[in-house]
Amino acid sequence: MQSRYKMLSVVLLVTVLIVYFVSFSQTGEAQDVGFVRVDRFDQFLQAQKTVVLTAAVSGIVEEIAHEEQDFVKKGELLIKLDTERIEAEVEILRAQIRQNQEIATKEAQIKKAYEEDNWKIIRDLYELNPKEFGGTRVASEKEMKEATQRKDLAALAVQNVEYDRKLLELRLRSNLKFLEEHTIRSPIDGVIVPFSSVKNLEGRNYKRLEVGELIQTNLPSPAVAMMKVDRLQVRHDLPTEMLNKVEIGRTLRVFVEGETRPLDSTIVFISPTITTVGKFQINVEFENPLLENSDQLPEGTYPYRFRPGMRARVEFPEDL
Repeated sequence: MQSRYKMLSVVLLVTVLIVYFVSFSQTGEAQDVGFVRVDRFDQFLQAQKTVVLTAAVSGIVEEIAHEEQDFVKKGELLIKLDTERIEAEVEILRAQIRQNQEIATKEAQIKKAYEEDNWKIIRDLYELNPKEFGGTRVASEKEMKEATQRKDLAALAVQNVEYDRKLLELRLRSNLKFLEEHTIRSPIDGVIVPFSSVKNLEGRNYKRLEVGELIQTNLPSPAVAMMKVDRLQVRHDLPTEMLNKVEIGRTLRVFVEGETRPLDSTIVFISPTITTVGKFQINVEFENPLLENSDQLPEGTYPYRFRPGMRARVEFPEDL
């Protein structure tokens, strides 16, 4: 009887193991079911966004804070032009504002208060009954008019001082804005790239700036080129018969050359135009994973696993 129970237990265990491995095998294969396999890596990874920066004002390059291939955060300084003259003007304006507040304004207010008190005295004297003083006024009409004029002029002087202060503050604000325009800061989290890697700048032989070089806005040329790489794209051409089968948000798979695991990607753009060869472009985008040790890398080191320019292939669901 015991041997019979042992035999049943063994059979049951074998059955459970067979069911488990069959289920696991089917689950593993399910990842590949429904997608058309493509063996050619005939596409290239591209940055989600490319930014070309130019200087807002002319000037001498004083500092270049980062080099090509450095990864920078949004708001970081990239290039600084010489600002010695404008900084001196800013300090002069700040001194003039302090003088206006500490001296000119107080003087004008003191003068205004004095003339107002003097006017009140003259007014009180002017309004006394002349009969009580032998038929003549203690303060004449002329003295009353002069006191009134001095009071009004003192009030106007206070207004003029306040107006002068506002003008100085506006000039200071304008100069501070002009000072800020002497710096070029990163508008994105991204990597600095050579001009030759930017499609619209290819073949133009733009060279990177050097310290001491003059930038002239009347001769526009790029100062820095950057790529946003936290998300990457693959741009793929499809035949027009697939135009009504694809849609924004549809999930595809991207394989990067040398990688065995696919990256879940999403269609983010469908071209509204058709090329002369009867194709249209879609942009497929995916999140660029960080390196495992990205938090330990030196500042400015590229922290992502994939880079623009790497070869890739796109796989489409069979129902397309």
